[in-house]
Amino acid sequence: MRALTFAVAGHVDHGKTALTRALTGVDTDALAEEKRRGLTIEPGFAPLRLEGALISLVDGPGHEKFIHNLLSASGGVDALLLAVDGREGPMPQTWEHLELLTLLGVERGAAALTKADLLSPAEREARRDALALALRGTILEGAPILPVSARTGEGLGELKAALSALAAACPPREEGRPFRLPVDRAFSVDGFGAVITGTIWDGRVQTGDTLQLFPGDTLVRVRGLQRHGEAKDALSAGSRAALNLAGVEAGALSRGMTAAAPGSLLLTDQLDAFVTVWEKSPLPLSSGTPLRFYHGSGWVTGRAFPLGGQALAPGGAGFVQLRLDAPAALRPLDRFVLRALSPAATLGGGRVLDPLAPRHRRREAVLPGLEAIRAQGRPALARLLLRRAGAPLSTGTLARQLGLSEGEAAELLAGLDDALPLGGEWISREALSLFRQKAEKGLWEYHAAHPLSPGMGREELRALLPDAAAEALAQEGSIRLEGPTASLPGFVPAWPPQLLPVRDALLARYEAFGLAPPENARVEALFGRDAALARQAGRRLEEEGLLIPYAHRRRMGKSSYDRALAILRRLFSQCERVTLAQFRDAAGVNRDAALLLLEYWDGLGLTRRLGDGRVLLEH
Repeated sequence: MRALTFAVAGHVDHGKTALTRALTGVDTDALAEEKRRGLTIEPGFAPLRLEGALISLVDGPGHEKFIHNLLSASGGVDALLLAVDGREGPMPQTWEHLELLTLLGVERGAAALTKADLLSPAEREARRDALALALRGTILEGAPILPVSARTGEGLGELKAALSALAAACPPREEGRPFRLPVDRAFSVDGFGAVITGTIWDGRVQTGDTLQLFPGDTLVRVRGLQRHGEAKDALSAGSRAALNLAGVEAGALSRGMTAAAPGSLLLTDQLDAFVTVWEKSPLPLSSGTPLRFYHGSGWVTGRAFPLGGQALAPGGAGFVQLRLDAPAALRPLDRFVLRALSPAATLGGGRVLDPLAPRHRRREAVLPGLEAIRAQGRPALARLLLRRAGAPLSTGTLARQLGLSEGEAAELLAGLDDALPLGGEWISREALSLFRQKAEKGLWEYHAAHPLSPGMGREELRALLPDAAAEALAQEGSIRLEGPTASLPGFVPAWPPQLLPVRDALLARYEAFGLAPPENARVEALFGRDAALARQAGRRLEEEGLLIPYAHRRRMGKSSYDRALAILRRLFSQCERVTLAQFRDAAGVNRDAALLLLEYWDGLGLTRRLGDGRVLLEH
């Protein structure tokens, strides 16, 4: 059986609670004060079981003083049942409630012409025609308008049939999304502990799940589930739900929190949105307008900053940046309502487009991107997020920023021409192009400065671009990655003309030093201002095998080294053990120079020290 939630809204004393009780048998006015005053203060909830659907009716307070309570339970509803007193006709809160539910994304509904038993047949017809005319241009244009009497039961059958048809027309909820439930009630039950209730906006929850309470980082476990008093193992989007939680005290819970899959919501105090200003708003939305931002089951204060450069007049619409005084936990494309601080009045509402928006220096530059998100939704937002990041983002990060599961996010990104996969990450073509330019420029400059080096070290390359971007550029052939170095394709280390004299002079120096060269730094210092060039030349000559790095910070010319090795082998041909003194005398060098060579050969495994001499291991 499909689960949905319908809002029952309308002006105070227009019979919403009586109608809900007549449809469901449940008296939703549970508070003593409500019964004493004959006035709904807190939202009430009642199940309406129809063929193929279980509809949770949300009976909202009709008095203008309690609109904040109405809003706490009106997000995430599927349709609207508008109650209009057949004798009085539409009144101020009739239109305000209709506007609020429209701003919260409701697109369909029906109207009940209540207290029909007090009207003659002619009056009923006239009131229905007048209401149909008044509803033109609203979400209820052309919707069923049914005369009903909660006292006599007249018209309830026809209303239930209309609600059943309405339920069938509602699009399915996103059960594959990460779970989310805005908390509209929190209390403690003896023997069970903390309980929260709300309407499941997205996803699915089951006993044993771990959830996070937003805003904040408290993790809780779902100990038990109920829907209208019936225990359930699992519940899905569209259901009214009561969750018994372990890991938190009831005193730490309150209306306005959201229970959701861990890490699945964005905490933001600055967002870009498309806002519609209600035509009956008492003031325009201008730069810095103070307001209350109603979202989920709670609200925070903040200010509005229209991005088009001009205030939005009543009845107007446009892009607005909202700067909040405290973080709100939300997802992109969420609906919200804006109300004035004092006196309390509805200003308008809209939809979140960019939930992590920066402050804009040139406001007009951001409008095309926001227009694209408004028209295309999450695909355009994904492009903006990738472009703004300017670096690879993981699928998990993008899923959270898009309000999707990782599977949904991966599927969406795979369908974008300008999103490129990098293993478990994604990057925009624009960002990769910038990295390509940066890498090519950086490598070209490196090769020019180090013509003898095989390439830039990977650590140095990492300062220019992330590893994932480097791998992508290597795959497309823009750069070359080989072991610890990066280079431009086709680059081959070569001796530039200005280094040839240094090379020749360096080789001559080492040839003159013979078997006892000084440390490298001392040799390079002999070249004065060209010491850095001598250092480059030395490293390259090592790679070419013309200089042998045989001891710590020392090199030897190849011919000298070969001569030293020949002396060693000749000595071993004459005896099985060669002492340091024997090699020193045969090579014609001092003790330190001879020891450096012998220890080097020990390290290579060519010789091994034994007693006061060395034996040959490799023949």
